[in-house]
Amino acid sequence: MPFVVALTAIASPRIGLLLVAASTALLGRAFSDGVVPLVGFLVLPWTTLWFALLWSTGEQVAALEWAVVALALAADLVSWRKLAGL
Repeated sequence: MPFVVALTAIASPRIGLLLVAASTALLGRAFSDGVVPLVGFLVLPWTTLWFALLWSTGEQVAALEWAVVALALAADLVSWRKLAGL
């Protein structure tokens, strides 16, 4: 199942987030309430997905893991820029 979730997340981070939410408790452990994952699902899906995945490795995002989250944020910003047609 993790392999299927990973392949799906590469193709579509929103579907990957839905699969992660349906099959694991990662989002519940990484975020204290349901509002942040919902907003992340709508606005910053790559960032939300990577933050939750990296949080599960040690109950925090530390050191170089923040670089991965920053790259995910950059991917989200590029997606929004392409959507805006800039």
